[in-house]
Amino acid sequence: MAILGIILGIVVFCLVGAFGNLMLGSAQASVLPALVAGLWVAWACFRHGAEQRAKFLHPVPREYKRPKPVVFQKIRDILADTHVEYGDTWSPRTVDTKAGRIVEDLRYTEEEDKVQGGEHPQLRKERVRRFLRLEAQMKTTDKDTTILQLDWLPKAEGSNPLACDGIISTFSESLDSSLGNGVEITSPAVYSKRLVPPWWLIGITGFVLCGMGLNFLNAFGGDESSRSTTEERAKRLEQNKAHLKYELEEWPKYKQQKGIQ
Repeated sequence: MAILGIILGIVVFCLVGAFGNLMLGSAQASVLPALVAGLWVAWACFRHGAEQRAKFLHPVPREYKRPKPVVFQKIRDILADTHVEYGDTWSPRTVDTKAGRIVEDLRYTEEEDKVQGGEHPQLRKERVRRFLRLEAQMKTTDKDTTILQLDWLPKAEGSNPLACDGIISTFSESLDSSLGNGVEITSPAVYSKRLVPPWWLIGITGFVLCGMGLNFLNAFGGDESSRSTTEERAKRLEQNKAHLKYELEEWPKYKQQKGIQ
C-alpha cells in the first residue's frame, strides 16, 4: 500500500501540474498545488493501509457459540501444534483460566536473502530474528457463549516487516475451522481508529490555499490599481520626453554662448 501511495501521489502531481500549467500558463505557479494534491493522495493510501493493518493485528471481537473453557483449550491446542523453522514453539507468559486470559510469545529465526555488495554482488543467507506475541481475552455471556478478543504484536528484523503475518493468518484459519466463524460484535466502522492528517500536511495546504487566494484577488481585484500605475508611468515618460526635447533645443544656444564649435 505504501508503494501504491507513492506511485499515485506522483501521478496526481504530474496531472495537476500539467493542468495548472495549461490553465495558468505558468509551470512555477502550479508546482505547489500539484505537490499538495499528490501529498493528499499519498497520505490517503497510507491511512487506508494503516487502518487495514490495525484491523489485521487487532481484529474485531467475535462471539462464538462455545463455552469459555472450550475456546480457551482450543487456543492452547492450536498454539501447541504450531511449529516454525528450527523447532521454535510458543512460550506461555500468562495462562489464567479463571480470567480467561492467554498471553504467549513466539521467538524464532529465519533465513533471509541479502545482497552482498562489492565488485561482484551476490546473494547470501542471513539469519534474522522474529518475535510474535498473542494476547487472547475471553468473556462468557449470559447465553453461555464466548466473546473472544485477539491482539497481536509482531516484530521482525530484516527487510520484511510482514514476516509474521503468515503465522497470524494460519492461526486464524485454524481457529475458524475448530470453533466455526464467530459473529462480530462491534462494527468495523466504530471499532477502527480513524487517523487524522498530520499537522504539516494541513499547514502546507493552508499556506498554498492562502497563496492561491491572494493570486485570485490580485488577478480580479487589482485591475484598477494596475491601470493607475500604468497611467503614472506613461505620464512620467511624457515628462521625460518633454525634458529631453527642451535640452536638445537649448543645446545650440548654449554652445553659441560659450563659444563651443
